[in-house]
Amino acid sequence: MHVDRRTFAAYSGASLIALAHDRATLEPGRLADALHGRHVDGELLDALEAMTTRAADMGTAQRQHALTTLDALHTTLTDLLDHGRSDATALRRIHVMIARVATTIAWWLFDHEGHGDASRYWHSALHSAQEVGEHDLGAGILSDLAYQAVWLGQPATAADILGHATTRAAHPTSRSLLHLRRARAHALLGDARACHRDLSAAEAHLAATTPDPTPAWCVWMSPADLMLDTGRCLLDLDRTGDAHHHITAGLAQLTARRAKTTAVFDSYRAESHLRANDIDLAADAAARALTTASDIGASRVVARIRRLLPAFEPHPSVEGVAELIDLARARG
Repeated sequence: MHVDRRTFAAYSGASLIALAHDRATLEPGRLADALHGRHVDGELLDALEAMTTRAADMGTAQRQHALTTLDALHTTLTDLLDHGRSDATALRRIHVMIARVATTIAWWLFDHEGHGDASRYWHSALHSAQEVGEHDLGAGILSDLAYQAVWLGQPATAADILGHATTRAAHPTSRSLLHLRRARAHALLGDARACHRDLSAAEAHLAATTPDPTPAWCVWMSPADLMLDTGRCLLDLDRTGDAHHHITAGLAQLTARRAKTTAVFDSYRAESHLRANDIDLAADAAARALTTASDIGASRVVARIRRLLPAFEPHPSVEGVAELIDLARARG
């Protein structure tokens, strides 16, 4: 999936103001002046940071409408970096914004199976984070690349990436998420001891307190995520009963804003139930995952469910199977 910048040529600074809403007030002239070599002031950066936060939120809550806005903001920020006159503090803030927006674009592309372009945006984001010494942010971007590697069936690559990332992150929540993702890689590699070691580390780091605010890239990390990913690890280690207990408990704690996570874990449950020949439970989980994923435009999850459909076809009389197949047809 290629992001064609000509699509966004009509965007201007003024057209981005809608992102700010009541969070910030941005004068179109101030941004235009900065893009033409004037000084980048703090008020402009405050407004752009508010817009960046809102745009990143769109990537989660309004995924099917987000890419155009995100790319326009990314272009504006990179143009500001290239053409604006900024001191060291301003440059640092712009690089962080570029990294955050590029990361959000990468997730959008990843969710729509544009894996090559997603990797390129993550690498661009990593460059921006490293440019200004944002080690926690850089570690988070590495963890996203590792997540993609796991999804694509490359757990050894993911474990290597995360081994490096854990040496860079300082905040306990950052370290918790890195260990949690490495636990999944170890589970897929069949290394139960290393997996449980990382799960214990993830739990300990998440429980740690710190006066420093949680980095924006992992502010969503919660005990529910620890519970869910522990369940996913246990599935990979063939501890199915414990796994489903953890996943069910984790899903019950998620808010409606975490719809993509819910869809992903429902797809995992569908696969697990199929392996256990619990066809009715598998059909129920698959239908929920398919409905949610197609509603939010997460085509990688839709594709995962579609790959499961042939396993349902020999069981047309089992409760939920016919409905699942009809749903898959209706959803195109």
